[in-house]
Amino acid sequence: MVLYSVIKIFINGFWGENQLTVEDEKMSTKGTLLPSAILTVIVIGMGLGAEFVNVYIMEAAEVINNPSLYIDAVMPNGE
Repeated sequence: MVLYSVIKIFINGFWGENQLTVEDEKMSTKGTLLPSAILTVIVIGMGLGAEFVNVYIMEAAEVINNPSLYIDAVMPNGE
C-alpha cells in the first residue's frame, strides 16, 4: 500500500499537470547567486586548506590507534 502511494506521488510529480503560472516560471535567479558564491568559496577553501588540518587529524588518528599515549598523558604515574 505504501509502495503504491509513493509510485502515485512520483508519477503525479513528474507527469502531472503544471501548477506554475507564467510569472512563476520566469522568476529571477538573482537571489540564489550570493549563497552559491559563498558555498563555492567555502568548498574551494576546504580543498586548499585541507593540508593545514591534516596535521591535527593525523595526531588524533595516532592517539586513537595507540591508546597508551592517552593513558600516559592522563595518568603519568600509571596509577
